[in-house]
Amino acid sequence: MPTPWNDKKKKTIEDLMTYKEKVFFICLGYTKNPCDADDLTQDVYLKALKKLDSLKDVNLAKIWILRICRNTCLDHLKKM
Repeated sequence: MPTPWNDKKKKTIEDLMTYKEKVFFICLGYTKNPCDADDLTQDVYLKALKKLDSLKDVNLAKIWILRICRNTCLDHLKKM
């Protein structure tokens, strides 16, 4: 059974969600397709949630999520 998230993780997730629109528009810039950009945005946040423990400094959350975004978009383009 998974352990409940502590307040720090909840706050970090809330902070990461503030960048959702920026992540979407970056994905849109790579794909030129709103549907693909929406799918990639979801992928970015799923990856971020899975790797949340690897975020050592919450002050770097923006850089961290945008790097995940860029790498996810580049991976997507390689598959096309």
